[in-house]
Parts: sequence; structure tokens; C-alpha cells
Amino acid sequence: MNSAKRMAYSSMSVALCVLLMFLGAVLELGVYAAPMLCGVIIACVGERYAKGTSLSVFAATAILCLILVPNIEENMMFAGILGWYPIFKPKFDAVPKYVRIIVKLLLFNTVTILIQAFLINVLMPEVLTTTMIISLLVLANITFILYDYCLPRMIYLFKRLLARF
Repeated sequence: MNSAKRMAYSSMSVALCVLLMFLGAVLELGVYAAPMLCGVIIACVGERYAKGTSLSVFAATAILCLILVPNIEENMMFAGILGWYPIFKPKFDAVPKYVRIIVKLLLFNTVTILIQAFLINVLMPEVLTTTMIISLLVLANITFILYDYCLPRMIYLFKRLLARF
């Protein structure tokens, strides 16, 4: 019975994540907002069961989003960092405080710059000014820092909400 509950919980989590990603793309809710919420849901699966279960939920969500969600930038941000980061956040938090911040921001900036470079140069070759690119990267860093700070609190709230079911 426990494996059936785990499978049902994981399947519903994947369905909810795909729905959030789809609504984020269709309703233009933001490239970062929907993947961040999906990351919280995936982290809740990891808190309830195991890291392997949450990794399989992440993989299934990433594959289904690539097929069903029309916004490629949102899909790449989810698959690139925002989907798997909450699963491995405890590993990053084990590092000393000042090194932890540098490592997290370095990881986020590397993935974000690679994704944006791919999108700008391959998929949608638009001319963006350097000032615009830098300001978007600064805003993305602020958003990521806030997400990293709020992630444990959001997981706690989601766990309390999902404990009823």
C-alpha cells in the first residue's frame, strides 16, 4: 500500500507541476515564478518520501513540460536549475555560510547565462542592449536570493497543507 500511495502522490505532483508550468506559459506569469513553485512541490515530495522519488518527479515533469509547455525559456529554467535545486539545497546549506552564497550564485549565474545565451543566439536572435541584459541578470539574482531564503518556509507551508491529504 505504501508504494501505491507514493506512486499516486508522485503522479499528482507531476500533474500539478505540469499544470503550473502550462499556466505560467499561457498566462504569462513569468519565466521564474512557475518553475520556482514547481521546485517547492518537488521538494515536498522529497521531504515526504525520498530524494530518489523527488528526482523521478523532477525528471517526469521536465520531460512532460518539454512536450506540453509552449514556453521554451520557462522549460529550460526549470530543467536547468529551478527544478532540481530545491532537492539538493540541503547539500548546499552544509557548506560554510559565505562560501555557500558564492557557490549558489555562481551556479545560478552560470546556468542562467548559458540558457539565455542559447536562447538569444539560437532560438530567438534579437538584439538586446548590454544594459538590459545586465539589469535582467541582477533582477534574476535578487529573485534567486529571495527564493533561496523563502524556500524552507514555503516547503513547511506546503507540507502542512498537503498533510491534510
